[in-house]
Formats: sequence, structure tokens, C-alpha cells
Amino acid sequence: MGGFWGVCVVSVLAVAGCAASPPAALQQSSSVAATSTASASAAAPAPKCQRPTAEALAAVNATITDDAKGNSLPEAVVLADPDSGMWFVAGAFAGPAAKGEGALGIWATTTDPTQGSFTGKVLGVDGGASTWSKAPMTEATSYDPANVPVLGCWPPAR
Repeated sequence: MGGFWGVCVVSVLAVAGCAASPPAALQQSSSVAATSTASASAAAPAPKCQRPTAEALAAVNATITDDAKGNSLPEAVVLADPDSGMWFVAGAFAGPAAKGEGALGIWATTTDPTQGSFTGKVLGVDGGASTWSKAPMTEATSYDPANVPVLGCWPPAR
């Protein structure tokens, strides 16, 4: 009988952990909400909470301004947004950009960053991306600090 209750307790804790909100630092970060009604691309967006390919992460890093200070995005998470047909890439900066409120950045692309060789255009979405990246800011989404769906995927699962 002890084994049964142990499994129940572990199951309840696991379910409760899934509903936990992101850390306060992430909740205060910028967010994304779709403002366009563009249809999703013909191929269905990747499932929730994926990792970008090495090529997609390199494309985001190519937009990050180094300023000879070692700024980069060592890892990121991806969340598909079928309402806008975009994929959002979010991650924490390494280097001087990792300090303060702009420690996270969110980018968008219309090309699936979780599949194959990434050749899509990277667009900035939030203040972190606008401050530490030369990616053009997208107008297909709006900035809503109260709604940060992609950050629900952070940190990436190991």
C-alpha cells in the first residue's frame, strides 16, 4: 500500500510542478501577443516548447550585437504561434547583456526554427532583442508584458 501512495504523491507533485509559473525574473520580461490574423503556414507549426536547430540559434546569434563584450545567446526555446503563423525564439543572454531587465530576448520568424537547415529571417520582438540585437523589429506581433507564452518554455528541458 505504501508504494501506491508514494506513486500518488509523486504524481500530484509532478502535475503541480507542470502548472508552476516561471521565475519572477522571467515574468517581468517582455512578451508577445499576436495582432495579425495571418494564417499559419501550410505546414503545421512545431509542437510547444522545442529547441531551435544549431542553424537557427546561429541565425539569432548573428543578429546579437557583440560590442566586443562577448554577448551571445547560448541556448534558446521555441514556441509556435499558430494564430500569427510565426515561431518565437527566446533565451537568456550570456555576457554583459545578461544583467538587468533585458537579460532575456525574444525573436520571431516565419520559418520553423526546429526543422532542418534554417534559412529564415530573424525579427526582434521585445526590449531585450531591440537593445542587444540588430534584427529588425517585427510589426506582426505586439509587445504585451502581461502575456509571455514562450517564456513558459524557459528554461529548456535537459
